Amino acid sequence: MTLTGSVPVAIIGEHASDFSVITQPNASIEGGQSSSFTVEFSPASLGQRGASIQILNNDSDESAFTFAIQGYGAEPPEIAVSGNGLSILDGDNTPSTSDGTDFGNAVIGGDTVQSTFTIENLGENQLELTGTSLVEITGTNAADFSVVTQPADFINGGESTTFTIAFSPSGLGHHGATVHIPNNDADEGGFNFYIQGNGEEPPAEREISVLGNGDEIFDGDNTPSTLDGTDFGNAEVSGDSIQHTFTIRNTGGTSLELTGVTPIELTGANASDFVVTVQPDVLINGGQSTTFTISFTPSGLGPHEATVHIANNDADEGGFNFVIQGKGVESSGEDFNTFIPLFLNLSN
Repeated sequence: MTLTGSVPVAIIGEHASDFSVITQPNASIEGGQSSSFTVEFSPASLGQRGASIQILNNDSDESAFTFAIQGYGAEPPEIAVSGNGLSILDGDNTPSTSDGTDFGNAVIGGDTVQSTFTIENLGENQLELTGTSLVEITGTNAADFSVVTQPADFINGGESTTFTIAFSPSGLGHHGATVHIPNNDADEGGFNFYIQGNGEEPPAEREISVLGNGDEIFDGDNTPSTLDGTDFGNAEVSGDSIQHTFTIRNTGGTSLELTGVTPIELTGANASDFVVTVQPDVLINGGQSTTFTISFTPSGLGPHEATVHIANNDADEGGFNFVIQGKGVESSGEDFNTFIPLFLNLSN
């Protein structure tokens, strides 16, 4: 069989220019053999586009073999990027906390600050992200930002995908970089926008502070005082107990944890004369406080002394200790004797 046209396969019809034969078949095909051809569609306009394939040949009854072809001209891919639902324009260099391009403050060596962004394809044809890394970060401080979740590489028309960037500053002050998204959008094939964040000093470490009656009690204090409540004063033996409440405060920026078997432990020769009737919270956030209460009930007369021990994760005061004391005294109640009158008869 011989294909007899000026070209083996021709395209005719209204939209013939939207189609092209990029691979022609052999002009001569032996009996029982075959040859192939390839047609490419590249619409010049939107909507339905049609043409016909014509193959002129020496077949006696099908010398002009013809069939229809068609395709649909769709909107080209169109990239759009947003953060927190707000549009981010290509080339934007004014970061804002509103759209997440300004990451705000992040503690050096602390948790990362993350922002999630959305890539949407506003066109009909498939949008392809073409970079080696789908989202790339470039610029002076690029190392302070990382893409922790990459987007999908293909986005169909009307669909979207997301990616997440984390900010972890290596030093104090301003850190900026550029987000680069290579793609097959005809006019925004390299979508770029600027991001920034600020590095700040980590907060002060956890720091335990203990108060009694609003006065500070120092670690290792062994001079009990009625002013801060460490001296419980006089208590009657077998009488009512005397109770004092103390405050534990975390003056640092990270959580303070009380790590003992019980948060407050009492030790020493007379520890049994004192009881922790209310234990404090075991976890105290930065700037917060909790309280505990100790009662004193002397088992005998005279001075009684014990040590309060607060095991905790303060780096330099992990075992906070102070001495408490009280004195056992006799009951102050009066005893009344009953006198029975004795009448003596002195007469003879």
